[in-house]
Amino acid sequence: MKYYKYLNSDGWTPQGYGQYDLPADGKPGKWHSVKGALVPCGNGLHVMRPQDLLEWYGEQLWQIEVKGPVIESGTKCVVRKMRLVRQVMSDRKWRLFACDCAARALSFSGGEIDQRSIDAIRVARAYARGQATEKQLAAAWEAASDAALDAASDAALDAARAAAWAAAWDAASDAAWDAERQWQIARIAKYLDGEPRAYPLPKATK
Repeated sequence: MKYYKYLNSDGWTPQGYGQYDLPADGKPGKWHSVKGALVPCGNGLHVMRPQDLLEWYGEQLWQIEVKGPVIESGTKCVVRKMRLVRQVMSDRKWRLFACDCAARALSFSGGEIDQRSIDAIRVARAYARGQATEKQLAAAWEAASDAALDAASDAALDAARAAAWAAAWDAASDAAWDAERQWQIARIAKYLDGEPRAYPLPKATK
C-alpha cells in the first residue's frame, strides 16, 4: 500500500498541526515520529491512502514512507513514523485530472452538448501544458458559462417532466455517486504513476 500526505509549500500541514522536513538533493526527508498510543485525530501522524485523496486538499501532495503500525480510520490513517519521499500530483496534473472529470461529465450529461463547453475543456488542457494563456483560458470559460446559462434556460422548460422522474433518480443516485467516486479514485491513481492519455471529449450536438 502506498501512502500520501497533503502539505503546504513550506512543509506545514494545511491544518497547521505540524511542519515536515522536505526531501532535498534526491533524498527523502527526515523521519518524523510520535510516542504513545496511536489515536486517530488524537495522537499520531495522519496519512492517506489513494482512495482518501478526494476527501482532503493541500498545496502539494507527497508520497511518503511509513514504519510501524497503520491504523485506518474513515478517510485517513494514523501512523507512528513517516518521512516524505517525493512530490506527486503537480498543479499541471490536478488541472488535467479536473479536465478529465469535466469531459466525463459532459459525456454523461444526457442532454445536448454545446461546442463552447468542449472548447473550454480543450483550452484548459492546453493551459495546463503551458500551451495557452490565462487570457485564452478566461475567454474559453466565459463562453462555457454562457453555454451553461443557455442550457439552464432550456432545462427550465422541462422542469415539470423532470420532476416526474425525481423518485427514480433518488433511488439510483447513491449507486451512481459511488460508481463515479470509484472512477475518480482510479483516475487519480493513474496520475500518481504518470500522466495518462486524456479522457476523450464528446462530440458537440449543438
